[in-house]
Amino acid sequence: MRERAPAVFPVLRSRLTAAVLARTYIGDGEYSVADLAATSETDTGTVVIVLGPAQILGKELEGLTGVEAAAIFGSWAARVSGEPGPAPADIDLLVIGRPDRDDLHEAVGRARQKLGRDINTVTLTVDRWNADDDPFIAQVRTRPMVPLGDIPEPQDLAAVQ
Repeated sequence: MRERAPAVFPVLRSRLTAAVLARTYIGDGEYSVADLAATSETDTGTVVIVLGPAQILGKELEGLTGVEAAAIFGSWAARVSGEPGPAPADIDLLVIGRPDRDDLHEAVGRARQKLGRDINTVTLTVDRWNADDDPFIAQVRTRPMVPLGDIPEPQDLAAVQ
């Protein structure tokens, strides 16, 4: 249920937006998504919607042919899930499938421009994702991932094979 904007400053669309902006601009440091969620008395998933990387990347990738699954992983996903640590400097994007490299590069470039953050893209085929011989892939599978809107999640691909 959407909350009404604060009466004192109605230009803000919700109490959540006001709380996140206040903490960000008035605070004295950098804050993880978990910190912002605690400050605004909500969950990390709701704050992610306000902040937008998953939604922006999802929109940019959803029309690309050859993308079987995708998700954000790494430190950004870890902070979203509540793991403590320093604020991430960039976003790690996992794309599974065989998208056209130029199309993927352009989509990620548009997202990078909108977000103002570097995006490191790892592209794997479905077979490579499902293989059991890569320590990096094994580690990524065990760590937090943030889904990208309507794009299937990497964890769902193993069940299809």
